[in-house]
Amino acid sequence: MPTRSTRVALIAAVLAIVLGVALTRSSTWRTRRPVSQYPQRLVILGFDGMDPTLTSAWMRQGKLPNMKRLAEQGGMYPLGTTHSAESPTAWA
Repeated sequence: MPTRSTRVALIAAVLAIVLGVALTRSSTWRTRRPVSQYPQRLVILGFDGMDPTLTSAWMRQGKLPNMKRLAEQGGMYPLGTTHSAESPTAWA
């Protein structure tokens, strides 16, 4: 049989979780999303195994015109990788 302090702690934890869920749901379900003050959009394209040096060279040569246009409109930045440059760990 749990002690009184264990039961009180358990009841308090359950109430905190229920209250947190209730407050979260009520605030997201009943209110509209405010209009964003930032009209820009952000898109991040990541290509597994793509060499940024080769990509830049091919863009300059005109072999990747769509990538070049995207880079000119926004930017192109090479990303670092993890110590173990395997796809699952690097993307995570």
